[in-house]
Amino acid sequence: MKKSKVFIGPANIANIGQTLKRAFDEVKIQSDYYVWRTEVNSLAFSYNKTLFLFNQIPKILNKNITYKLNYLIKLIHLSFLILKFDTFIFISPHTILPDNKDLKVLKLFRKKIIIFFAGCVERKVDFYHNAEYICTRCLDLEKQKFCYCDNIPKKSSRVQYYEKYSNYIISQDDSAGYLLNKKPIWPYVIADYPPPKNYLIKYQEKDLTIVHFPSNPLIKMSHKIIPVLEKIAKERGNINLIIKEKIPHSEVLLHLEKAHILIDALGLSYGVLAVEAMARGCIVVCGEMEFIKNKNLSENPLVQVNSNNLYEVLINLIDNPIILQRMAMRSIDFYIHYHAPKVTGEFYKNRLKLN
Repeated sequence: MKKSKVFIGPANIANIGQTLKRAFDEVKIQSDYYVWRTEVNSLAFSYNKTLFLFNQIPKILNKNITYKLNYLIKLIHLSFLILKFDTFIFISPHTILPDNKDLKVLKLFRKKIIIFFAGCVERKVDFYHNAEYICTRCLDLEKQKFCYCDNIPKKSSRVQYYEKYSNYIISQDDSAGYLLNKKPIWPYVIADYPPPKNYLIKYQEKDLTIVHFPSNPLIKMSHKIIPVLEKIAKERGNINLIIKEKIPHSEVLLHLEKAHILIDALGLSYGVLAVEAMARGCIVVCGEMEFIKNKNLSENPLVQVNSNNLYEVLINLIDNPIILQRMAMRSIDFYIHYHAPKVTGEFYKNRLKLN
């Protein structure tokens, strides 16, 4: 049987591109993930391969020459990629051509198309009528405009356009709400293996390190989280509090190796950061999401909270070191069974019918 050749990209939202390739490598699926050379990489994720584009140059006779040149280059890239790959995994909403016009071309060439829904772009704004659901309390007007949250017909139409031309959709329940027919594949988050260490030994320390890394404070509800953390740190003498915004990915991982508790976000389920934390024996505190409980992830070690009980839950964890260590052990075990590259590689290989 012919071996699959998989393109991943051309964006690397939440490091999905790199971790998917890592998982495919584990199960001998040939893949490459690409990003545009001009893409801003604020978290310093490592790159596999880049696709050349011109940086913005001044307009000539009031015409955007850069756009025209880059469009031509994208057409050339697309031609090359069609010859090289038989399967395309796009991390929504980014494909090769503007307005996702390349999906029609790829379908014409009978390529397998997989769209990975990464979050806000596709998320159904009224999926939960809950005060802390991300869409209910979102104040990021610029992001709302980009995601068409102010134009629901256009938002749902874009999702259904992806549905029409894709073979598979990978999505959590809240981001699949505008799909008409396709049943999405559950997105098992992937995190690379951590350095081989005894991550449980840190629970013998007297002091506890609690970390919070708000890449987007509005989305993560940091304005609710940080005052609670500062109050606990002030009340307790054994709390080492680390709060940092938009730091390099490598620095995040170093902090997680030493951390006991990660406060990820409120009103959201868990993602890559949480999985990287669990792999290092760090307990994850995140928002409440009913659909997580309804999956075969119901035995997860996540501590699901809201803004009203965050303080109480954290104090209960801090005051019970034996429970902390048990949860840390469960977190590592959960990572190994559900999120390590080997197991996720096998899952996606089977569900996406790759060879």
